[in-house]
Amino acid sequence: MSASAQVPVARHTTPVCTLAPEGAWALGAMRRPGMTVAEISRRIPKAQQTISSVVARLEKLGLIERRLGSGRGVGLHVTDAGREMAQVAVTHEQELNARLRELLGEERSTALTELLRESRAILREAR
Repeated sequence: MSASAQVPVARHTTPVCTLAPEGAWALGAMRRPGMTVAEISRRIPKAQQTISSVVARLEKLGLIERRLGSGRGVGLHVTDAGREMAQVAVTHEQELNARLRELLGEERSTALTELLRESRAILREAR
């Protein structure tokens, strides 16, 4: 997989995250190679300090790396190991979401999805 390849992000119908919370938003935020911590913090309801802490952990694990970008910014890039882990996580999450839909049924699963989407929107507005 090329260094410029993007991280796979599931387009699932039931947004129940089975990853550690910071891992889930990090995967979503890293879809675009070269994003900065500031750009990520504008997209998600997390403080820059929190994001920087998670980025440091992911970097220490070899899942992302920092590269000088244009201007003064430092862009974040997912490594090959990070892409592999993301794919495994996305696949696992899709399997668990399918199981949840099976257990809840389509109607309750859809209702849960909508409630979680509304909650996310409310949290973003409250920022």
